[in-house]
Amino acid sequence: MNELLDNPILWRELRMLGRVHKSNGVRLTLLVLLILCTLLIYYFFFRMTLAYQNDTDSIWYLVVWIQFLIIFFIGPAYGANSIAKEREQQTWDMLTLTSLRPIEIVVGKLLPRVAILSLPIFLLMPVALYAAIQSSKITYWQFIGADFFALFADFCFVSWSLYLSWKLKRTLYAQLAGYTLVVALLTIGTFVITSILSISSSDENLYNYSPFLWVNPIMLFLRFTTNLSHGDTGSFYSPIYEFTGVGLYLIAALFALAFMTVHLRDRSEKG
Repeated sequence: MNELLDNPILWRELRMLGRVHKSNGVRLTLLVLLILCTLLIYYFFFRMTLAYQNDTDSIWYLVVWIQFLIIFFIGPAYGANSIAKEREQQTWDMLTLTSLRPIEIVVGKLLPRVAILSLPIFLLMPVALYAAIQSSKITYWQFIGADFFALFADFCFVSWSLYLSWKLKRTLYAQLAGYTLVVALLTIGTFVITSILSISSSDENLYNYSPFLWVNPIMLFLRFTTNLSHGDTGSFYSPIYEFTGVGLYLIAALFALAFMTVHLRDRSEKG
């Protein structure tokens, strides 16, 4: 833990991500506006909960889907400039030749982005918790599953975008590749393939068990928010769906980070 807190890259990235090139007065104004917007969101959702006490499960679904969609649309490109920008500014080579270990560089680039992108999840979590408590339909497993997968997707998407930023060397290329991977391939691509197979085989239930949808982030989140409870007995529910999807995501993210770390270590040893 002390090594993590002493990581200069981590604090440097946090300062850069939170930097606002404005005067102190403008920064204070932006902070006040952020707090007011957060309180306004709380007020809006709590009023909705009170107004629709018989339908608080719908409010819970609305909140958790907002949390996840923020991760879904920002995460694939959030780390795109982490290393590519260093290359564009010609500071990457100097950074890799410092006394910092490769793992410190990778972790220092990764964690600040994961932490900042997770803020919407934690900011809206009290609203989701209140709506879940008020609802008689939302289970403990659904609440835990929704937040777990949103945070897990945050880690995986940022890890992949960090790898693409390192591999492609240009911010724009990394952004396009990140959205191509998550949105075009994992989401739209797997759904289109499953639809074609369903039509050709006349099997409408294929959407419930198609292996292609095991890596579809939208379908995975849908599974976690509706079927993680062990009280569900429908044919749509099967734990292998969630476990396989999460396992494949985790393997891909850890492999990308490990590959970067090993490459940086080899480069530093040669240098």
